[in-house]
Parts: sequence; structure tokens; C-alpha cells
Amino acid sequence: MSALNLILIVKQEEGRERYLKELQNFNAAVDCVQGPDEVFQKCRRKKYSGILIDLKTMIGAPDSKKQLIDKLSTRLPTIRLRINPSTDSVIGLFLGQNVPGEDALRVFIEKKCKELTPSKIRIDRRTSKILNVLIFQGDEFNEEKGIRANILDISLRGSFINTLHPIKRKERFWIRIKELEDTSPIQCETRWIQRWGEKDHLPGVGVLFTQITNEQIQDIQQKYVSVLSISDEELE
Repeated sequence: MSALNLILIVKQEEGRERYLKELQNFNAAVDCVQGPDEVFQKCRRKKYSGILIDLKTMIGAPDSKKQLIDKLSTRLPTIRLRINPSTDSVIGLFLGQNVPGEDALRVFIEKKCKELTPSKIRIDRRTSKILNVLIFQGDEFNEEKGIRANILDISLRGSFINTLHPIKRKERFWIRIKELEDTSPIQCETRWIQRWGEKDHLPGVGVLFTQITNEQIQDIQQKYVSVLSISDEELE
């Protein structure tokens, strides 16, 4: 069996150790995260073949996180796991059936994960949303010195900023998005430019977020982004 990359979502350390012990029976590399939000950070940088979710972690998650797990499940093969405390055995919920221990993981890995070409998950469709931003082209983030502009659409990876201020392609600068809970500066890199005067287009720049906090990503994800897709391509 060839090596596979899997993601295990489990919050409690005890459960994590038990699941990892069970997964030693398979030639799989397993990355552990505590919640679905962290899955996106992993999947944007690495290709995976399946997701394993601790049922207790899922039950204890807020509704917004449960919805995110449901969306993830439509994009990569997913199995829900629980531990039977009386026997210390792993039970898998797969294809609507409870399958004990190694059988569940074997069916999941061999029949689902290995049949899928490993993929990255990313947000590639931007959500149209008008947000207020300040642009800083230096290391001083005094609000009075910020250039006022607007975001017209946004994703987890970048946005289109409507501005007449001259910004060069590949230029790196900082922005503050006023509507986010965490308004600390986000570093951006210009990937394309929309010039003023072109018919039916507003002027501005398409940017990639190159430095952004996990809190800001989660805030954007929960408030503005809802469409998931699988792609092997990086943003150019």
C-alpha cells in the first residue's frame, strides 16, 4: 500500500493517541489538528487523500464549525471515528454504517482514499463584499497616514482592492481591514493591476495575502467565504 496523507481532527490528546496507534497499521502519514479551521491551513499547502474526524470533537463544535465539516466532507473522503471505552476499540462511521476497528479504516483507506487523486483544498471563488481598508506602503501603521480604499471581493487567500493609488505589480504592502475583529496589518503582494479608464472595470489591484493571522483567516472564513473547491493549481 502506497503512503497516503490524511488529516485527523481530534481535540483531546487521549483520543488522538489512540487513533494514531490504530493508524499505525496502515502506511499513512497523519497530520493532527484540533478543529476544522486548521484543516484549511494544512490543505492549502499540502495534498491530502482523506479526513478522519473524532465524533466527540464534532459533537462539541459550534454549529458554524459543524457546517464547515460538512463542506469538507463533500470535497474529500471523510470518516467519523469514536472510541468504545469498554473495549478501547475504534469504531468508524463510514457510508452510514458502524464498522469496528481496523475494518473501518481499511475500507476507508483502500476503497475511498486510494481511489482519489490527492488534492489541495482551497477557496478559489471570491465573495463579492465591500469592505473598508487602509493601505500602508511602509512600516508605519498610523491610521492618519493610511490610504483609504475598498475591498470589492475577498477570499481566504486574497482580494481585489479598489484604489487609484499607484501600486506596482509584485509590490508588497500592508492593509488593515476595518470590518475584521483583528485589525492588525495584513501583508499583501500585488498579482495583477486593473488600470483606470478601462471600460466596465473599476481600477485597483488583485492581491495575495502573504502574512495574515489565523484569527483573521477564521474571521474571513466565517463572515464572507462559503464556497469550497479542490485545485492543484497555485494562485498566479
